[in-house]
Amino acid sequence: MSKLIIRAAYADMISPFQSAEEARYTLNGFHVEPHKQGGVLMVATDGHTLGAFHESEGVVEASRSDGDIWALSKEALKACKPKKRDDFARWLVILPTENGVYNLAVVFSPDAEQAELTAKDGSRLDLILHQGMIQPIDGTFPNYERVVPTEVFDGAKVPSAYNADYLAKFGRVSGYDFDGNGISGKRICLYAKDTESPAVVFTGRNDFFGVIMPIRSETHSSLPEWWIECKGEVEKAA
Repeated sequence: MSKLIIRAAYADMISPFQSAEEARYTLNGFHVEPHKQGGVLMVATDGHTLGAFHESEGVVEASRSDGDIWALSKEALKACKPKKRDDFARWLVILPTENGVYNLAVVFSPDAEQAELTAKDGSRLDLILHQGMIQPIDGTFPNYERVVPTEVFDGAKVPSAYNADYLAKFGRVSGYDFDGNGISGKRICLYAKDTESPAVVFTGRNDFFGVIMPIRSETHSSLPEWWIECKGEVEKAA
């Protein structure tokens, strides 16, 4: 049987990297497994982008040797999003029941242990934001490790083109505020071996890295002609 307890903000942060295509149902959720250093390794991918998080305070017991895949409802995801007025962190708690399904709860709690007790008890309605039932996705998550570039950090980098909507996902992660004080982009760093290879994406977070696939597009190797001509006229006038 499975168990998952994570700070709910991680479920909100990873959701943009999940696929919405029904045919790719194993990508419709996020993958979780124990991390060797403790906590939970969380990964989601839509085939174009990938997001990997280390939830250091989380707890996971997977029913499969290769980890579990969870897809949350819109209502559950809405409850996972932190707000300014929160006195405690929001926690996502998924626990097994005797009939083979799983209870899902989003609760207020100072830590994972208390979050599990609150979800099991169910009497503190002032601490429970959302409750429901859930089942892990029955399928095998793809071998995402093979698409993570490993030899991209040395030598010259070649500029590539990337889908702006995909890049926005990383901007969202970069500025994510656990205290609910809003989301504003900070910085994004990309490293790619060449223009046809996937790039590793870093933000200001030490609990995250991503991967993004390039797209075919004309890239400018100089400033546009209208600027160059304008500059020339200004120089002549001077």
